[in-house]
Amino acid sequence: MTNEFENVAQSKPRTRRERRLARESARAQRIEKQNTKKEAEEKPIKIRLIPIWLRFVIVAILLVLSLVAGLMVGYGVIGDGQAIDALKISTWKHLYDLVFEGTK
Repeated sequence: MTNEFENVAQSKPRTRRERRLARESARAQRIEKQNTKKEAEEKPIKIRLIPIWLRFVIVAILLVLSLVAGLMVGYGVIGDGQAIDALKISTWKHLYDLVFEGTK
């Protein structure tokens, strides 16, 4: 900022009009420099391909699918049963009865 005033002072305009024009040109240069800094600092607007709310829905669906797949693999492959039986309510009622048999 001081360099601009030094530049104006070094040229030493003699008349009022020349001094006023020099001040105006220095002010215009300052404003132009500020505008270019603002333009350089501004980040471009980022448009998301998938909105945030949709990301939460997708994650929830993937969690449910992984839970179902884990149940089927655990029951069908590891537990020597049929994988589709892991999704039946009767299987879970039977499991509940086995776990809580003595607490009734």
